[in-house]
Amino acid sequence: MDLEQKDLRKWYAVQTRSNMEQKAVDALKRTIDIEDMGEYINKDDILMPTELVSEVKNNKKTTRKRKLYPGYIFVKVKLYDEDENFLEKPWYMIRAVNGVINFMGGDRPTPLKKAEIDRIFQQMSQGENSEKPKVNFEVGEEVYEAFRMNGFAMDYISEWKPETHKHHIDLWAANRMQLLDFGVPGEQIETSGICTYMRHEEFFSARRLGIKSGRILSGIMIVDTKP
Repeated sequence: MDLEQKDLRKWYAVQTRSNMEQKAVDALKRTIDIEDMGEYINKDDILMPTELVSEVKNNKKTTRKRKLYPGYIFVKVKLYDEDENFLEKPWYMIRAVNGVINFMGGDRPTPLKKAEIDRIFQQMSQGENSEKPKVNFEVGEEVYEAFRMNGFAMDYISEWKPETHKHHIDLWAANRMQLLDFGVPGEQIETSGICTYMRHEEFFSARRLGIKSGRILSGIMIVDTKP
């Protein structure tokens, strides 16, 4: 019998409060020790996937980590015994952690498929070994307010740049948050990483040429992952 079957631990997505992902991870690790929950979950099996993002400001390049799945962490935990009976003890323990809202799936969570968790690990590996340029779009106050009024986490997707006296919004991050809110699994969301302004040698960029234009082209591709 292999280890995966023996300990019966599976990967689950857990929703957290905004900007409390790391606090939830730290609190959960402490709780595992305090409540001696090692038979259900290992402290190394708690993930908050991130990627490296770089930007150039005042001719200086800075690099920081950005969450791939804002509002979510992933845990490998034993929630069902050998007879598929639900185990309330580890479920209650994780739900009671400060910053945690609930498991995805509610009272009877469904584990992530192998392809889904493999994809998350792949994204983490890519995010650690390569940097993505951070591309924020300068917007006026009315656009900033429109995003805020529609429930976006502005401290995550936007920043104020004193040199321009404007808000700048990361549309890639905003699009990702919107898809997550609509129920699209995070591991199935990818961004192209292409900005026509930054890669103007390959693409036409109205912004790069100083042309005032309100047009933008977006697209969504749906891939059938069923066998």
